Amino acid sequence: MKLKVFVFLALVLAAFMMQSCDTGSSDNATLDIKETDKDSSSTMRSPLASDRLPAPLASNAWYRFANDVYGMAITGVSFSYNASSFTETCYYWDGDSWETFMALKGTLAKVSGTEYDATLTGIYITGSSGLAWYESFTTDFANNRSYVWSKKSNTARISLADSGSTLEYKRDQNGDNSVSSSVDYAASFTTTPSTSLSGHGKYPYTQYASWAFQGNGNRAYSSIQPFSILGAVIDSSSESVVSSITGRAKDQNGNSWGSFTYSWNPTDNEWEGQYFVTGTGGLWWLSEIVINYKNGATATYTASDPWTHYQMSYKTDTGYTQTAATSNLLPGQDYMPPVIPGTGNTFMYIRTFPNGSSPSTPEHYTDTRIYIYSSSDTTRWLAANDDWCSEFGDYNLYSTIKYPFKTGETYYIKVEDLNDNDDAYSIIAQADYAITPATLAAALSAMPASPDSHEEDDTPATATALIANTAQDHTYTAGDADWMKVTF
Repeated sequence: MKLKVFVFLALVLAAFMMQSCDTGSSDNATLDIKETDKDSSSTMRSPLASDRLPAPLASNAWYRFANDVYGMAITGVSFSYNASSFTETCYYWDGDSWETFMALKGTLAKVSGTEYDATLTGIYITGSSGLAWYESFTTDFANNRSYVWSKKSNTARISLADSGSTLEYKRDQNGDNSVSSSVDYAASFTTTPSTSLSGHGKYPYTQYASWAFQGNGNRAYSSIQPFSILGAVIDSSSESVVSSITGRAKDQNGNSWGSFTYSWNPTDNEWEGQYFVTGTGGLWWLSEIVINYKNGATATYTASDPWTHYQMSYKTDTGYTQTAATSNLLPGQDYMPPVIPGTGNTFMYIRTFPNGSSPSTPEHYTDTRIYIYSSSDTTRWLAANDDWCSEFGDYNLYSTIKYPFKTGETYYIKVEDLNDNDDAYSIIAQADYAITPATLAAALSAMPASPDSHEEDDTPATATALIANTAQDHTYTAGDADWMKVTF
């Protein structure tokens, strides 16, 4: 899981940008990132108080607010622009002031009407040097730009439609010079700089949680990565804000396992555990996570099934509580094959692996996730796997599922990229786990175009037929899952 720490942090950053922040200050604008709106009495304000965001240092100011966004009780965004530059700054309310945790900055060049070519020149985040501005020539900027701005370039087409009372802001995320696709950014701002606060203090939260058998066995590997917005320590040291982490798992028969205790792994920068379970084969998921903080705060994540996002309950150190807060985090889950396939069933492996178009760098690599569905229900998967192994290199995380397929029945397979990048992979259905050297060599020499010949396979109705023992070479387009169907 070590490799995923950065990527999930970047995805969390992207989600914050999508939900509550998405642009920053220009090269020729001055933004005081440490600016706050401190209460002169230095006392904690009421959880129901109303307060104003710090004013941007430019005219044409706009604002938006969001409650319960990941680890914040409340977040606010100030956005401003003029003929040549833009600024957007994200804040969270700490009970006494608005604290900056994220921002973007850049320049504008009008194209026509409401559309501009916007060039991102800096990102304000917690990076390798701590919380700071990272300019376009830095590694931290390069590592994060594709998640928070554009997957293709520092320059992206944006639309700023100003009605006088609202600003509808859209940005091209996938690099097609259009701002109307499903993966593009869109946000609505108003001229109101204040809001009624529903809580105060930042919440602790989880940026990823995994549950994996990683092979045919009953030993489960689980990892939790809590995160604090401004870089507070979350390890097992005396400086850490975390006291302990526990979890519970469930199998597809509803049996609960745990409580499991996690330990800090400094190499992988996450809390981890290995547990032997004695349940039957099937789909398992991490049904509960409890993060206990030294200041008395807690964060509890629960999932009654593997198909819906975690529900969250928080208690902050200031005593503010929030239940059923918004989460876009699916529970960690994996499929444990039964010991025997059962009457009328045959064990087969569905495996993904690299081809000649697959990227393999720390900033951009393929990370497939496989789902198997029955032909009667393509909404709730029978099995799912993220990482079975990393045998194809450090920066390739491919999935495998060993499943007891019933002879003569049709099954649907969905493949996604966990980071929703434009990537490439090959896939095969076979009785053996091992991919033959000849099959792998043929895939690595193949250079499937993007879009590939299977590009219309983004729904079950248009699924591509997957033939047993025959590798298919795919490219993956962000936002479009690949669907296949197979009958053994």
